[in-house]
Amino acid sequence: MIQNLRIEGFKNFQKVDIELGPWNLFIGANASGKSNLLEVLRIFQGIALGYRIDEIFDGKPKSARGDTWEGIGGGLANAGFLGQDLMSFGISGLAPAPFSYDIKISSRHGSNEEKLSLKGEPVFEYAANMGATLLRLASKKPGLPAPLENLPSQISNTVKLDPSPAILRGYSAPKEVRQMGGTRGKFRWR
Repeated sequence: MIQNLRIEGFKNFQKVDIELGPWNLFIGANASGKSNLLEVLRIFQGIALGYRIDEIFDGKPKSARGDTWEGIGGGLANAGFLGQDLMSFGISGLAPAPFSYDIKISSRHGSNEEKLSLKGEPVFEYAANMGATLLRLASKKPGLPAPLENLPSQISNTVKLDPSPAILRGYSAPKEVRQMGGTRGKFRWR
């Protein structure tokens, strides 16, 4: 379960650190950031599903496999807080083992840095510096699960429940209409 969510430099979030529980309810005024918070979870979901950063933010058209991805609102170029370039996202939790995953994304260049730790030990690190990439996969340590086998399922199962206004209005519409009329003042049902 994801227990902590960290956001820095994304849309209307300058710097946010949120503790999460098994069920979370986000309530707030219009334009307060509820949808942007859910888009952060979609970013992690896209990463877990194996999409590239540009596909996650800008969308992925339907492919031969039939999969498609609706991009993050505004795309990568407009995702930074007040137009800044660098965004940072992080999650942490306790299952399958205590883990922490952090990623820094440049709105101009895509992913810059990525780090996964299990049980406090770095397992995977990626950094892009001046066109060169450094990739290091830590040696397997006893008791650590395979780095990326179980974590994506926690994120890829995230669901946004957002019924359309038409559906919500349908629940409040009357199912029967009573009218007075007919003979001798009786009700007639239609």
